[in-house]
Amino acid sequence: MKHLIMAGLFFAMAGCGTGERVDRLEKQNEELKREIKKNQAAIEYDLATKCSRDGKAWFRENFPPDKDTAMLTYSDHYNRSQNKCFLFVEWHYNMGKHGSWTNHMSLWDVNENVQYADFSQGHIVMTVPEYHVEHQRVQCHTNTKNCASEDDFNAFVKPFLND
Repeated sequence: MKHLIMAGLFFAMAGCGTGERVDRLEKQNEELKREIKKNQAAIEYDLATKCSRDGKAWFRENFPPDKDTAMLTYSDHYNRSQNKCFLFVEWHYNMGKHGSWTNHMSLWDVNENVQYADFSQGHIVMTVPEYHVEHQRVQCHTNTKNCASEDDFNAFVKPFLND
């Protein structure tokens, strides 16, 4: 009987403070979750910064402007879900005289040096018999299919640049 009373007291005392321990563990768990989220944000920021730096160097190496360049620009984007650095390049260059030009856009994986999509369309300025612009046939390709228009191209590249 004495042992039974002692065992009961032991279990009763062991149960004391259980709620406090659970509360403390839950608090520690929440703190760890916040710390993990903070670390993930820092890692993503570092990867986005690296993408920006690598994208700038890749762009300079692969798209040097020439005398016919009217506009040459790019935007970089670190895509979290794919863990890739993408570069969207838009290049307008002059063709001949009278202001004719070509619009060329492309999407690249910077680290793999792989082109995912390519779009180009010429715009021919005609001065005879009267001034007007003729739009040449669109050339549009993605890594999965051909596309028919600039809208198709933009719809294809959008998910790569928005995650």
